[in-house]
Amino acid sequence: VKRVIGQVKPKVIVHAAAERRPDITEHDPSATEALNVNATRTLAETAKHVGAFLVYMSTDYVFDGSSAPYKVDAEAKPLNSYGKSKLAGEKVVRETWNNACVLRVPVLYGDVESLDESAVTVLFKSVLSPGVS
Repeated sequence: VKRVIGQVKPKVIVHAAAERRPDITEHDPSATEALNVNATRTLAETAKHVGAFLVYMSTDYVFDGSSAPYKVDAEAKPLNSYGKSKLAGEKVVRETWNNACVLRVPVLYGDVESLDESAVTVLFKSVLSPGVS
């Protein structure tokens, strides 16, 4: 990754990779940390080296869900290992490179275990079944 970014010298790097599967994040914390924290550190350092703006895709799982909607300066209180690892990734980005932003978003794409998994898929469920709550 470092070599390719060093050769290409992009102006922007979007880091959207993450381990989010509960069975992995709960039972294999080292694999989760490798992707959600250590790979994030590598990308932040490499972005800094080439002067690229880094976009770090985080998650709304850094919050406990008790005080939504959240403001930019809201205190993060993750409830599970996925949220904790993404929060650690956010910290790495902020400490490593000041030309970066963190986006805390719900599920973006890919398979979900249930439609109740995020605010986006809950809305989809409502569209599929109008009038049913």
